Amino acid sequence: MFLLNFNKIYETFSKIIFKSEMIQSCYVTVVS
Repeated sequence: MFLLNFNKIYETFSKIIFKSEMIQSCYVTVVS
């Protein structure tokens, strides 16, 4: 149960990180 929950949290976290990475790279591209 806990492991499943952790997996879900990790997945969400990864998505957030991935999104922010994309946004950052877009920002860098626009600025440069």
